[in-house]
Amino acid sequence: MMRRLALLTTAALLLAGAGQGTTPPPRHTYMIPDTRRMVQGWHVTNLGEEDGGRLVRMTRNVGRIVLLYQISYWHGNYGPYARASVDLPNGNACASDNWQRDSASRDMWSPETHLPARSRAVRAVFTSGLAECHLTPAQITAALRGFDAAFALTSRWAELSRRSTLAESAWISRH
Repeated sequence: MMRRLALLTTAALLLAGAGQGTTPPPRHTYMIPDTRRMVQGWHVTNLGEEDGGRLVRMTRNVGRIVLLYQISYWHGNYGPYARASVDLPNGNACASDNWQRDSASRDMWSPETHLPARSRAVRAVFTSGLAECHLTPAQITAALRGFDAAFALTSRWAELSRRSTLAESAWISRH
C-alpha cells in the first residue's frame, strides 16, 4: 500500500512538473467554436481542422448531386484556397473551379475584397455544372434558391476563419 502511494505521489509530481516551462495556448479570438447552420436549404459550416486552420463550407444536395463551395485556411498554406464544384456520387464532377491567390502577391492573407465577383464565379460554376448534369433551367433556378444568403454567411464566417488562422500563426511563431 505504501509503495502504491509513493508511486502515485511521484507520478503526480512528475505530471505537475511536466506542465512547467510550457505555455498553453491562450483563449484568444482565434479559438472560435465549430459552427453549423442551415440557410434556405444550404448547409453552412465553419469547422476547425485536426492539424490547425479552419474549413468554411457551404453545400446543398440536389437529388444525388452535391453543390460545394469551400474555403480552406491553414497556416501552412500560401493564403486561403477556395473550391467550387458540382459533385456526383461516383466521385466525378460536372464542373469545378479553384481559386488561390497569386504567390507573388504581397499579402496573400489580406481580406477578400471582391465578394460580388467571387459570388458570381461560384454561381457560374454551379449553374454550368448543373446544366452539364442535364438539369433543366427551372431545376437549376430551384437548386440555387437561397444561394445569396448562404454565400453571405459563408463569406462572413470565412473572414472570421481568416483572422483566426492569422492569429493562430502569430501565436505559433511566438512560441
